[in-house]
Amino acid sequence: MKNRYAAVIIAALLLAGCASAPPYPANTAVVSQMGEEAALEKLKKILKQAAAPQVTPNSVDVTSEYYFYQALDIAMYGRGFVSKKVFFKEVDHVEVWESRGHTYVKLVGDKKLDQLKWDSETDAKDFADLVMSFKQGGGSGGEKPATVKDEASDSEEKPADGEKPAE
Repeated sequence: MKNRYAAVIIAALLLAGCASAPPYPANTAVVSQMGEEAALEKLKKILKQAAAPQVTPNSVDVTSEYYFYQALDIAMYGRGFVSKKVFFKEVDHVEVWESRGHTYVKLVGDKKLDQLKWDSETDAKDFADLVMSFKQGGGSGGEKPATVKDEASDSEEKPADGEKPAE
Protein backbone atom coordinates (compact mmCIF):
# COMPACT_ATOMS: atom_id res chain seq x y z
CA MET A 1 0.00 0.00 0.00
CA LYS A 2 2.84 2.40 0.88
CA ASN A 3 4.51 1.66 -2.46
CA ARG A 4 1.33 2.62 -4.32
CA TYR A 5 1.17 6.01 -2.55
CA ALA A 6 4.85 6.61 -3.15
CA ALA A 7 4.41 5.81 -6.84
CA VAL A 8 1.46 8.22 -7.12
CA ILE A 9 3.41 11.01 -5.39
CA ILE A 10 6.48 10.45 -7.60
CA ALA A 11 4.33 10.44 -10.74
CA ALA A 12 2.62 13.68 -9.67
CA LEU A 13 5.95 15.37 -9.02
CA LEU A 14 7.34 14.27 -12.37
CA LEU A 15 4.27 15.50 -14.23
CA ALA A 16 4.40 18.83 -12.42
CA GLY A 17 8.00 19.29 -13.57
CA CYS A 18 7.03 18.61 -17.20
CA ALA A 19 4.65 21.55 -17.53
CA SER A 20 5.77 23.97 -20.20
CA ALA A 21 6.64 27.56 -19.45
CA PRO A 22 4.28 30.29 -20.62
CA PRO A 23 5.19 31.95 -23.92
CA TYR A 24 7.84 34.64 -23.55
CA PRO A 25 6.64 38.15 -24.53
CA ALA A 26 9.42 38.80 -27.04
CA ASN A 27 10.42 42.23 -28.30
CA THR A 28 9.60 41.69 -31.99
CA ALA A 29 10.83 45.17 -32.97
CA VAL A 30 14.46 44.50 -32.04
CA VAL A 31 15.64 43.79 -35.62
CA SER A 32 14.13 46.98 -37.01
CA GLN A 33 15.58 48.94 -34.07
CA MET A 34 19.11 47.50 -34.50
CA GLY A 35 19.16 47.08 -38.25
CA GLU A 36 19.18 43.69 -39.96
CA GLU A 37 22.96 43.30 -40.34
CA ALA A 38 23.65 44.16 -36.69
CA ALA A 39 20.85 41.81 -35.59
CA LEU A 40 22.26 38.94 -37.69
CA GLU A 41 25.73 39.44 -36.18
CA LYS A 42 24.31 39.58 -32.64
CA LEU A 43 22.28 36.39 -33.19
CA LYS A 44 25.38 34.64 -34.51
CA LYS A 45 27.44 35.77 -31.50
CA ILE A 46 24.75 34.68 -29.00
CA LEU A 47 24.39 31.23 -30.62
CA LYS A 48 28.13 30.69 -30.27
CA GLN A 49 27.86 31.47 -26.53
CA ALA A 50 25.19 28.88 -25.73
CA ALA A 51 26.15 26.72 -22.75
CA ALA A 52 24.31 23.71 -24.19
CA PRO A 53 24.48 22.36 -26.70
CA GLN A 54 28.12 23.33 -27.15
CA VAL A 55 27.95 24.99 -30.55
CA THR A 56 30.91 24.62 -32.88
CA PRO A 57 31.69 28.32 -33.56
CA ASN A 58 32.73 27.84 -37.21
CA SER A 59 29.47 26.03 -38.02
CA VAL A 60 27.09 28.88 -37.19
CA ASP A 61 25.15 30.29 -40.15
CA VAL A 62 22.49 32.95 -39.66
CA THR A 63 20.24 34.55 -42.28
CA SER A 64 17.01 36.53 -42.04
CA GLU A 65 15.16 33.23 -42.71
CA TYR A 66 16.90 30.69 -40.45
CA TYR A 67 19.78 29.85 -38.14
CA PHE A 68 21.98 26.76 -38.38
CA TYR A 69 24.59 25.27 -36.09
CA GLN A 70 26.43 22.04 -35.40
CA ALA A 71 27.28 20.97 -31.89
CA LEU A 72 28.75 18.22 -29.80
CA ASP A 73 26.25 17.69 -27.04
CA ILE A 74 26.24 15.28 -24.17
CA ALA A 75 23.48 16.57 -21.89
CA MET A 76 20.50 17.84 -23.86
CA TYR A 77 20.28 15.53 -26.89
CA GLY A 78 22.17 12.53 -25.60
CA ARG A 79 25.74 11.75 -26.60
CA GLY A 80 26.76 12.72 -30.06
CA PHE A 81 26.89 15.29 -32.78
CA VAL A 82 23.83 17.35 -33.69
CA SER A 83 23.03 19.71 -36.57
CA LYS A 84 20.13 22.13 -36.20
CA LYS A 85 18.54 24.35 -38.81
CA VAL A 86 15.55 26.32 -37.57
CA PHE A 87 13.45 28.43 -39.91
CA PHE A 88 12.03 31.45 -38.09
CA LYS A 89 8.66 31.16 -39.88
CA GLU A 90 8.14 27.73 -38.25
CA VAL A 91 8.44 29.11 -34.69
CA ASP A 92 5.04 29.71 -33.09
CA HIS A 93 6.30 30.94 -29.75
CA VAL A 94 9.32 30.97 -27.46
CA GLU A 95 9.49 29.78 -23.85
CA VAL A 96 12.13 31.14 -21.46
CA TRP A 97 12.71 29.83 -17.95
CA GLU A 98 15.45 29.71 -15.33
CA SER A 99 16.74 26.69 -13.47
CA ARG A 100 19.90 26.07 -11.44
CA GLY A 101 21.64 29.25 -12.54
CA HIS A 102 20.97 28.77 -16.26
CA THR A 103 18.38 30.26 -18.59
CA TYR A 104 16.72 27.97 -21.11
CA VAL A 105 15.01 28.89 -24.36
CA LYS A 106 12.67 26.50 -26.16
CA LEU A 107 11.43 27.27 -29.67
CA VAL A 108 8.03 25.75 -30.27
CA GLY A 109 6.20 25.21 -33.56
CA ASP A 110 4.14 22.16 -34.40
CA LYS A 111 6.69 20.44 -32.13
CA LYS A 112 9.77 21.47 -30.15
CA LEU A 113 12.13 22.92 -32.76
CA ASP A 114 15.13 23.59 -30.58
CA GLN A 115 16.17 24.09 -26.97
CA LEU A 116 19.27 25.91 -25.83
CA LYS A 117 20.77 26.89 -22.49
CA TRP A 118 22.76 29.98 -21.54
CA ASP A 119 24.63 31.03 -18.43
CA SER A 120 23.37 34.57 -19.05
CA GLU A 121 19.69 35.49 -18.77
CA THR A 122 20.38 38.51 -20.99
CA ASP A 123 21.78 36.35 -23.81
CA ALA A 124 18.85 33.94 -23.57
CA LYS A 125 16.26 36.72 -23.76
CA ASP A 126 18.15 38.51 -26.55
CA PHE A 127 18.15 35.23 -28.50
CA ALA A 128 14.39 34.84 -27.99
CA ASP A 129 13.77 38.46 -29.02
CA LEU A 130 15.88 38.13 -32.17
CA VAL A 131 14.27 34.85 -33.26
CA MET A 132 10.75 36.21 -32.85
CA SER A 133 11.67 39.52 -34.47
CA PHE A 134 13.05 37.72 -37.54
CA LYS A 135 9.90 35.59 -37.56
CA GLN A 136 7.81 38.77 -37.73
CA GLY A 137 9.74 39.95 -40.78
CA GLY A 138 12.83 41.42 -39.18
CA GLY A 139 13.87 44.76 -40.60
CA SER A 140 11.03 44.82 -43.14
CA GLY A 141 8.47 45.80 -40.49
CA GLY A 142 6.36 42.65 -40.70
CA GLU A 143 5.63 39.64 -42.81
CA LYS A 144 5.17 40.32 -46.50
CA PRO A 145 2.02 39.00 -48.12
CA ALA A 146 2.30 35.99 -50.39
CA THR A 147 2.64 36.85 -54.07
CA VAL A 148 1.96 34.89 -57.22
CA LYS A 149 3.60 35.46 -60.57
CA ASP A 150 1.37 37.06 -63.18
CA GLU A 151 1.26 34.53 -66.00
CA ALA A 152 0.41 37.19 -68.60
CA SER A 153 3.38 39.50 -68.12
CA ASP A 154 5.92 37.01 -66.72
CA SER A 155 7.55 39.81 -64.77
CA GLU A 156 5.07 41.59 -62.55
CA GLU A 157 4.07 40.01 -59.27
CA LYS A 158 0.55 40.48 -57.96
CA PRO A 159 -0.82 39.69 -54.50
CA ALA A 160 -2.40 36.30 -53.95
CA ASP A 161 -6.18 36.23 -53.70
CA GLY A 162 -7.35 38.10 -50.62
CA GLU A 163 -3.94 39.64 -49.92
CA LYS A 164 -3.06 43.34 -49.94
CA PRO A 165 -0.22 44.45 -52.24
CA ALA A 166 3.25 44.70 -50.70
CA GLU A 167 4.42 48.24 -50.04
